Amino acid sequence: SVERDGSGGQSTYRFLDANLHLVAERPYDGAPYDPRKRPWYREARPTDKLIVTAPYAFFMQHEPGATVALRAPGGRSVVAGDVTLADLSQILARQRLTPSGELALLTGDGKVLAYRDPAKVVHESAAGGTVELATLDSLGLPVLARVLAQRAQNNGLLDFEWNGAAWKGARRSLRLTDEATVQLVMAAPEAEL
Repeated sequence: SVERDGSGGQSTYRFLDANLHLVAERPYDGAPYDPRKRPWYREARPTDKLIVTAPYAFFMQHEPGATVALRAPGGRSVVAGDVTLADLSQILARQRLTPSGELALLTGDGKVLAYRDPAKVVHESAAGGTVELATLDSLGLPVLARVLAQRAQNNGLLDFEWNGAAWKGARRSLRLTDEATVQLVMAAPEAEL
């Protein structure tokens, strides 16, 4: 948060638990931070719709992630939260289907947002706060690329052969906002299900 007084602004880290209760607070002594100058703030301020940014390197933590923001009632402020790509990847890692199964969360254009190994998600971080995301090919996940390329058959499930074994796959599109969609892509050997 940023508190304003006559001498300018004071940035403070506020840490919340899963129930949004304050668990810690500490001042931020780094470069001056004005959220009103951030792209997510400028995008959310004129609309009453939820916005989700493309992944970028966060200002204070320098970790890659996305910001979810919404103009507050009355329009005088914007409420936002950051989600790191590492956090998304940890959630996926806990959802491991089978020992050989694969699962990834992709952007609408097929870039990897989350995978069981978070270190592999960001292919390279470019200057200026932009983030280059990995692809299924760069992660060495041709089985998921196959699922992504095929059309669903029985209730969204895919049956296919991979390396001489029968596999099941699925992909689901999840609409976050009018403009932002992600895809969950998964595959597992039928023998492990």
